[in-house]
Amino acid sequence: MKPKLCICILTYNRAIELRKELDSILCQINENMPIEIIIADDASSDNTNDVVVDYMNKYKYMRSIRNTNNVGLDKNLISAISNTDSNYISLFSDDDIVLPGTIHCILDLIEQYNPSMICSSHYAFEGDDYLIKRRVFFPEKNIIFKNGLEFFLYAGLGFLPSLTLKTEYAKEFIKSVRIGKWSAHLDVASRIALSKKGPFIFLGTLPIAGRIPKTLTYDLMINGYINVIQLYHDLENEGLLSKKNVADSEKALIRNDLPKYILNQLVLGDYKKMYTQKGLVKNAFGRHWQFYLFVYPLFFIPRHLLKIPYIPISQLIRRARIYKYNMKNSFQ
Repeated sequence: MKPKLCICILTYNRAIELRKELDSILCQINENMPIEIIIADDASSDNTNDVVVDYMNKYKYMRSIRNTNNVGLDKNLISAISNTDSNYISLFSDDDIVLPGTIHCILDLIEQYNPSMICSSHYAFEGDDYLIKRRVFFPEKNIIFKNGLEFFLYAGLGFLPSLTLKTEYAKEFIKSVRIGKWSAHLDVASRIALSKKGPFIFLGTLPIAGRIPKTLTYDLMINGYINVIQLYHDLENEGLLSKKNVADSEKALIRNDLPKYILNQLVLGDYKKMYTQKGLVKNAFGRHWQFYLFVYPLFFIPRHLLKIPYIPISQLIRRARIYKYNMKNSFQ
């Protein structure tokens, strides 16, 4: 009997984090549940394969797809989707934590609603204490959408570990993946949301805990912002998004995420690289006047002047989050 749900974990050189994630998932599963687990290993050079073999020897519903060469996130995801016959596939990165009850909830939602897609909320954490939320991205509420565009505009669909897709739809759209853009999950999920019938479910009460990596393995400006906007223009050309939808999405990035990321990089990150990307950022977002108000001036303010307010304010925000967490748990 084919599994109802495939839990697919994409991994590369994160053996320690992978073990922690697997433990967070396996404690929610028993052998009678209609589930398989696929580990899609993109030719890891650490001891990831030893970890995977160890778990496969204990859990018969787990298997591995191991690439002989590193092919990148996009091809690795395509391979994983192509190698399951499950009804649904839940996508995870190798450094996330799946909160207790999440797997049962996803199975219940599949059984009750037969959705085209489930998108879980998520929050960011650092280190190993996944209960301290550095950043929460959505309200903690569940919403059922009949309209895929409304679902797409609300959920965004850009966080890979939040997605549970109907497998037949995912297989239909893997041909549309733009190889090398680090956004295969978004390419597929967007087209499902914008072309298939609902319902579409947003699961806000059981968010995925996404670990903040010590170092990024990809260029967030290119892969997380510019390539995403390029996809939105592709979807516009395909008639799946309107010109207004795309413009509103660009303006939202300009007002919120884009200036925060650029400021962080200029003050604390690879500021030299950030300065070299000024032209790329302008080409991608410069058609909106808001860009010249919220984003472009950051490239011309002396770096030492940016540091003066940024560092103490960011430290205060961090301490406030930790204090809020400690106060909340002291009464439990």
